[in-house]
Amino acid sequence: MDEAVTILQSNNIKVEQVSFPSEFSDADKLKRIQKVITLGKAQKFAPLEYRPNKTKLAAEIRAIIENTVNITNEANTEVTDKYSRMRKSINNLAKRYTVVLTTSAVDKAPLGLDDMGRVTFNTLWTGFQMPIVNIPAFMGENSMPIGISLVGPRYRDQQPLMTSKIISKILMTKSGWKI
Repeated sequence: MDEAVTILQSNNIKVEQVSFPSEFSDADKLKRIQKVITLGKAQKFAPLEYRPNKTKLAAEIRAIIENTVNITNEANTEVTDKYSRMRKSINNLAKRYTVVLTTSAVDKAPLGLDDMGRVTFNTLWTGFQMPIVNIPAFMGENSMPIGISLVGPRYRDQQPLMTSKIISKILMTKSGWKI
């Protein structure tokens, strides 16, 4: 991230470090909230496919629909309400900027096509209903991409798309990454 900031600043792009609200500092808590919401939605919408196709579904999918982790409606409502408040807070922060520049992943990209890596941040931004563009800005181990993400405020999808056209050219040229 530091390298991206340096490159952008050397190209006269204003970059400002911001702190997220304190409610976003506990990654494990965010992950639990996301899990409850994701499982709760799957339990509500997947039964139509479940009944006629139960034997064709993976065990993990059946476990979600059968609610083997025992997520109650009350728990789902509580975390959904909390997430809505968090969404408003992070969106208010994002509205003050053209885009929020953040890392794309918590770790390096895995080799091969069997593992697409952890989607922690994409899940977070999607849950907040905020548009996100990932840019393969740098090259890491085994020639795998290291990305940065441009996140825009809700309902401003064109903002990160248009900004990424400019920023991606600068970063990819300076870092030597080629598509």
